[in-house]
Amino acid sequence: MKALIEILREYYSRANLVVPPDLELREIAMQPWNLGTYIRHLSASSIDELRRLILDKVPKHIYFSSARYREPANPDMNLKGWLGSDLVFDIDSDHLPQCREKVVEFRFCPRCGYVASENEEKCPRCGSALEEFNHVDSECVELAWNEVVKLLEVLKMDFGYQTFTIAFSGNRGFHVQVHLDGEEALLPSDARREIVDYLKLASFSIDETVVTERKLGRRRVMKLPPSRFDVGVRRRIYAELKRGGIDTDRLILSYSLLRSKSSEINAAITEAVERARIEVDEKVTIDISRLVRIPNSINGKSGWIAFHITNTSSFELSEDKVSPIKEEIKVRMLVDMPRIKILDYEIRARRGEILKLSPAVALYLVFKGVAQFVTLKR
Repeated sequence: MKALIEILREYYSRANLVVPPDLELREIAMQPWNLGTYIRHLSASSIDELRRLILDKVPKHIYFSSARYREPANPDMNLKGWLGSDLVFDIDSDHLPQCREKVVEFRFCPRCGYVASENEEKCPRCGSALEEFNHVDSECVELAWNEVVKLLEVLKMDFGYQTFTIAFSGNRGFHVQVHLDGEEALLPSDARREIVDYLKLASFSIDETVVTERKLGRRRVMKLPPSRFDVGVRRRIYAELKRGGIDTDRLILSYSLLRSKSSEINAAITEAVERARIEVDEKVTIDISRLVRIPNSINGKSGWIAFHITNTSSFELSEDKVSPIKEEIKVRMLVDMPRIKILDYEIRARRGEILKLSPAVALYLVFKGVAQFVTLKR
């Protein structure tokens, strides 16, 4: 434990933490080691003051509020003096339909290594409380990045937002923070829920976009599919059709071609609608007092850096980006581990086995609770 705290302390002494320019108006919250609750209602007037606070506490998790307050350190939420909140989105890879079956989850006893086969609360062998292990491989995290790309496109083109802070969560997803000012920052939860519904196409009917033919007087007319001239939801569906190789712009120029291809087009539209939905966590976005993990801080669930993303043209999860240190680490396994893939490494181990691992993989297993720190090779 002492070695892990020193790793965190050394990292935070030099970390380039990304905080909002109005930091003095944000509540700071952190979770110390060996404490299940958070220390809240803290404040810092500058990044230097925040760093001193972090180095003093060496927390497992560190956050600032999405809200701005006149008195951010006031312990009474009603007396903080709410000044408005940013718009925050959370995208987790384990929420993606194609990744739900790929999540590795089990409950285990770190004391004796028992792995539960049922929903037990305590270890039947030694009576210790069971802990949870969950893991999603990097391929699913990279699929979640596609949701971020779609989200940014909609926020820019349909809402006109241009200023974002984007970060890998340090575990299995991403955080996107839209910086709001003035009246927009005062959006209530109900309005924020409507934004989520729009992103998820919650109230959208596919009948609005499929190709249909009907009589108009003596003529027969076709309802056109989405095209490049559309805006809003139809624009989003058109973009997905284009990505799928369907060129509706060409089809709408020919009545006979559109009619003959209508079944094929409608099947493609149905698939495009599903791809156009954006998987965001509703409860995060509607919460006007939500805490936001500080970009470039360490996620205490994985030991990985929740790194700030500035180049949105591509995303890659790599050892260099997530590890706070460079040295190899020896760990002792506390449970029998099934085969899992962490970054580019495949791991399968037995309880008691000592492994020499890259820092990112070792820290991941230790922070997940399934391995114990042995030595750090300096």
